[in-house]
Amino acid sequence: MKWISRKIEASALQFAILVSVIASIILSSFLLLTYTFNSFTDQSDQVLLNIEHSNTGIQHLFNSGEEILDSTQILIGQIPVTLTKTYLGSFEKVSSSAGEGSKAFKKIALLGNNEKGNLTGIYLEDNNLPLVLAGNTRIEGNTYTPKDIIKAGNISGNYFKGSSLIHGERYSSDISLPKLDLNWKNYLTSMVDFVPGTQDVVVGLEDLRNSFFNERFVVYETSKIILDQQLLGNILVKSETEIEVTQFAKLDQVLLLAPKVIINSNFRGNTHIIAEEVVLKGKVALNYPSSIIVVQKPIAQNEKEYGYDPKITIGKNSTFQGNIIYLDSQDDKKSKNDLLIDENALVEGSVYCEGYSELRGTVLGSIFTKYFVANQSGSIYINHIYNGKVLTEMSKPEMCGILLEGKRKNVAAWLY
Repeated sequence: MKWISRKIEASALQFAILVSVIASIILSSFLLLTYTFNSFTDQSDQVLLNIEHSNTGIQHLFNSGEEILDSTQILIGQIPVTLTKTYLGSFEKVSSSAGEGSKAFKKIALLGNNEKGNLTGIYLEDNNLPLVLAGNTRIEGNTYTPKDIIKAGNISGNYFKGSSLIHGERYSSDISLPKLDLNWKNYLTSMVDFVPGTQDVVVGLEDLRNSFFNERFVVYETSKIILDQQLLGNILVKSETEIEVTQFAKLDQVLLLAPKVIINSNFRGNTHIIAEEVVLKGKVALNYPSSIIVVQKPIAQNEKEYGYDPKITIGKNSTFQGNIIYLDSQDDKKSKNDLLIDENALVEGSVYCEGYSELRGTVLGSIFTKYFVANQSGSIYINHIYNGKVLTEMSKPEMCGILLEGKRKNVAAWLY
């Protein structure tokens, strides 16, 4: 009977040890799970905090009005936030990176001027000529004209048909247009002269997708480029002669550089263009936020231009959403049609023209120009608007405009 008793005692001891081991394993697992959960929660909280601080960094840029040339670092809640600034087309491109290591978070945005309250409809530089309205013209918003002189007129017997010359406040304009952001103009100069270097990622022309968190892809050709590919994201396409975009191309936030850029009919997409001549044919739709920037090269005295083909054409029944900019430092010029917004064309956004603007279509937003012009029946009418419309009441308040000095900025779009 004794050996039976000893056997029971041994079994009981083994059972007790087994229970202790199981309890230890359960307790250790619980402690490990608790530690893992707390660690994961802490890391998640840190990531969420970095996301919040990266948003705060973007807001800091346009709320504080602080100008940075390249990059800077600030502290938000004792967390370092790195802010960088470059440009894309007519917009400021900024990034905000909060935190360090695997828990860091980065956001990239396009910024533009965002004018709150009463919007500028027309700003016509004081060129000592009155603004004359004819036909079915309608002007809304704050209007700045030479000596605040606005007249009703007629072109080929078509008199002004509106009930009021201006639907908004009237002011006298200055002898020059509001100044563009100087840093942006420096960026524009560098892009006009851009040639890819050893530091650029040069790729062949094919369907491409590239995040703005990666280094920019560059497609470069000395000859004409015809685009019918899908190009999405952080991509620059440069031709030394001409770029033609077919209706089959798919473009999103791509930058096009060439002396001449043509967008064929029925194309729909989003792009930023820097060129010497841009033609949007009929029924094109460039979606927000897009850019068209034309820089007129100086013309030698013995090569003065007598042609009347505009340097920027927004064709009939086309829609453009974003910013259109024409820059020309020459005063002595024969051409009297630098920018044409054709019949039934719609521009939603801002227009800035250091030359002659012909408005036959509609602008939902603002237009800043040195002169208006109407080319009708073989005659040229300076500072006339014929059947054109500038409508601020229908403009979208979230749209951000051209980068002017000293103006408040806001987010135009987030980039990925």
